[in-house]
Formats: sequence, C-alpha cells, structure tokens
Amino acid sequence: MIRFITPQGDHNLYLEQQKLLAQAEAQPGPEPLLRLALLLDFPPIADYESAIELLWQTWLQFQDARAILLGAYMGLMEGSGIGASFSAVLQDGLSQASPKLQACGAYLLAKQIQMWSTGETAQATALLERSISLCPDTVTPYLDLARLRPRQRQTLLETARTKVQRVYSVSQLEEMPLEALLSPDRMIDEILGIECSEITVPEIK
Repeated sequence: MIRFITPQGDHNLYLEQQKLLAQAEAQPGPEPLLRLALLLDFPPIADYESAIELLWQTWLQFQDARAILLGAYMGLMEGSGIGASFSAVLQDGLSQASPKLQACGAYLLAKQIQMWSTGETAQATALLERSISLCPDTVTPYLDLARLRPRQRQTLLETARTKVQRVYSVSQLEEMPLEALLSPDRMIDEILGIECSEITVPEIK
C-alpha cells in the first residue's frame, strides 16, 4: 500500500505531491509518477517502501524502464537488495529500452551480485562489460570493473575519470529547486556516475 505524504508530515513535500498527482490525473503518463516516487523517498519522509510500490505500479501501467531501474537502485541503497519482480524485468524485460537504460540495468544486476553474492565474479564482470558495451559514456561500470580486473585497473580508472560530465557543489544542490532534484533522468545519470555531487563523486584513484 502506498502511503502518501500528509500535510502534517512535511508541508512543502505535500504541496509538491499534490501538484504531481494533479499532473498524473490531467495527463496520464509515467513522468509525474516517477517524480512522485522519488519524492516519497526524499528526506525527511524517506518512505522507500511506498516509493518502490509506486514504481512497480508505474512499470505495470506504462512499461517505462526508468521505473524498474529506480526501484532496483532504491532496494540496493536500502540494503534489501533488488526485489525478485524488479530483478526478473532487469534480466528479461528491458530489450526495448534505450542502450543507456539497458546499460544501467546491467550495471545494477552486477552491483547486486557484488553486494549480495560470493564467488560470482565472472558473472558480475560479464554484466559490467555488457553495460559498458551498451553505453560507453558512463562512469560507475568502469569503476566496478576496475576492482574486478586489477591488470586493467589503471586504464579503466583513467577512462572513468574522463566520463564524468557534471559535479555539483553542495551549495549548488542546496539552491536547486525540488523539481530539478526529482528528475528521474538525472537520477539515472547519478546511478551511472555521469553526474554527481561533491559528496557522492566516485572515488577514482
């Protein structure tokens, strides 16, 4: 069950929620729902269970690959892993998505293996290589692959360094409007390391 934000929870987030709900009703489509899911996971509410549920419903209704990618990423970040339904779609259901989104899916599956499995290095390596082949202009797949391929480590790290496109300062993030912070495409770029903040900048050394 999705628990929506109440006026008592956080008034500003509640107002943004109501705006997104109105948009979703006026022009049905995935974009306002994806943004709403990110809002539900936004501090201080941080209700990732509701966000995950909304993302799954958005996938079922609109088949937007970003819903699966964001849901899988939230599961990993919360320490619960990628849910079985999300994992199944990542493995078999993103063939119609853009190469960049398919690359993100392969990266998240590799991340899941690295975080939750042992002795599956070959599978993780294959997924990271697939991610890079699908979309070479990313960062985090190179970084993870560098950890698994010590002989190529320096080359992979140097390549990753050249792929970072934007690094936001803390002050820039603080000044950024909430609407910009809730961009699902921006979040995909963060997952792939293409853009990051001073706090989350990938460790390249």
